[in-house]
Amino acid sequence: MKKYIQNPHVLMMIYALLISGTFHVGHSIAGDINPVVLTFARFFMGSVIFGIYVGFSHGIKIPKPCRIVRYTFISLCLVIYFVCMFTALRYTTAANTGVEYTLVPVFTTIYGALFLKEVPNAGKAAVLGVVMLGAVWVIAGGSAENLVSLKFNKGDMIFVAGCMGMGMYPVLSKLLAKDEPTPVLTFWTLATGAAVLAFWANTDIVRTNWSELPLRLYLGLGYLTVFTTAVTFFIIQYAGRRLPVSKVMSYIYIIPLFVLAENFLLGNGLPDVSVLPGVLAVSFGTWYFMKN
Repeated sequence: MKKYIQNPHVLMMIYALLISGTFHVGHSIAGDINPVVLTFARFFMGSVIFGIYVGFSHGIKIPKPCRIVRYTFISLCLVIYFVCMFTALRYTTAANTGVEYTLVPVFTTIYGALFLKEVPNAGKAAVLGVVMLGAVWVIAGGSAENLVSLKFNKGDMIFVAGCMGMGMYPVLSKLLAKDEPTPVLTFWTLATGAAVLAFWANTDIVRTNWSELPLRLYLGLGYLTVFTTAVTFFIIQYAGRRLPVSKVMSYIYIIPLFVLAENFLLGNGLPDVSVLPGVLAVSFGTWYFMKN
């Protein structure tokens, strides 16, 4: 059993499974509270958990103002993504957002080419293009008419905007992060993000009647904070030291398949036949990046 737990491929499958659950959990609690306040709660709880870990492993030192500015810019990518995700899940499905999440590495590749001069080879660019078209087909609801007339679901478009923000995260981390250990960078990213969200949400945080919120909200926040913030962080750290970056990133493309399977198990059925070409395109991306 121990050898399976230590296998980076097994851990990355667990990572993909945990991330896929984010969309279902987010969908179930998105309507319970203001999306900005909900995102603040997640960032605040995440910064507390990482603060404890960093305090014991590295010690917490107040960074210079210039570093705080850099952390804040990096955190804005995550802030935009999660606010958009919780807002979008009020209007669209977990299945759609799961497929659309595959656009994150597409945007990262585009930003990397623009800002880091890391231009992908022709094969990778072509496959990313296929994945993008597949995701767009799902966003259009499997309708050529919707695609041509640019008639898209409001929630899907909000989530795509969030994916654009998330795609910039690894690029800004590479550009702005200096010699900090990754846990320290993560802690300050979460802490500055919580500060930005506190300023954004303002009095809404105080006006929220936390004692009357449903139990599912707190359970959902616990899942999002512990499993999809802390646990996935350590999985990525462990697997990233044992697998090529391209292999680690490839597991992103299996997430929508988990989301669709979970959607079926939850009794929500399978996607409409009309969107299957888009799902197959994303599945092809999964196969290609895991093989190469």
